[in-house]
Amino acid sequence: MRHLGFSRSVLCFTNLLNLYYRIGDYDKVDALINAMEEEKIHLNRYIYSIWLSANTAASDTKKFEMILTWMKMDANLVWDWTTGVVVTSGYYRLGLLDKALEMLKKCEGLITEKTSNAAYDFLITQYAAAGNKDEVLRLWDAYKNKRKVYNKGYYCVMNSLLKFDIESAEMILEQWMSSDLTCDICIPNNLIHAYSKTGHLEKAETLKNEFVRKDGKLDHMTWYHLVKGYIQNNQMPKAYDAMKKAILVCPSWWKPGPQSLTACLESIIGKESAEEAKEFIELL
Repeated sequence: MRHLGFSRSVLCFTNLLNLYYRIGDYDKVDALINAMEEEKIHLNRYIYSIWLSANTAASDTKKFEMILTWMKMDANLVWDWTTGVVVTSGYYRLGLLDKALEMLKKCEGLITEKTSNAAYDFLITQYAAAGNKDEVLRLWDAYKNKRKVYNKGYYCVMNSLLKFDIESAEMILEQWMSSDLTCDICIPNNLIHAYSKTGHLEKAETLKNEFVRKDGKLDHMTWYHLVKGYIQNNQMPKAYDAMKKAILVCPSWWKPGPQSLTACLESIIGKESAEEAKEFIELL
């Protein structure tokens, strides 16, 4: 850096560290950290986070733990919940589940009034990944009591609880439906997907219809979740109809899965008119 005339500022080091981390050159990350120490440049939480992430990606548990020890001894380092997120994610990826759960507790203690709702979303998601439903529900109650929860929060907790059972997710849906939030189809889509996957197609259809009655707008995934459920239960006329609706409302980049599409095409061969088949193919 010096011979190239680059600035030796913390920002410059941070940008270079992030670059080397992103391209997977972890040795250069360590070399830059050493250079900063030689020049008595203080490591802030952003630099520590990059250093931790690099050693997580390198699967270097020993160095990861060493960095944490240095962080704990650094009297100038101010921890916040985002630092805890990096440490928690590192522990998970390194297979240290007990330490990850311990750090999650610490992350919760680092949440302040100024912290974004993303902190609760992260904690809920991590506890769900660890298979701890009780902690998911406990945090959800704390979330609702301390914050105004928006659609993203409802989506997060519903998706997390679906890892355990449908009934808990249904409870969240009822809470969301009774709120004053805008009708975001992504939230009921979670349950429509779960219902379709488990063969509860009547429940999926009922939820779809209820959402429409509340002036909600269905999207391509609503119909596609139903398509897969109909195919699974050999209701091919309904699958074909839902597939057409999915294609009509989908964004330009989206394509249905080849298996579902093939099943729908095969269901109309010899049963629908050639014109009907042609129209369906042209939709693609």
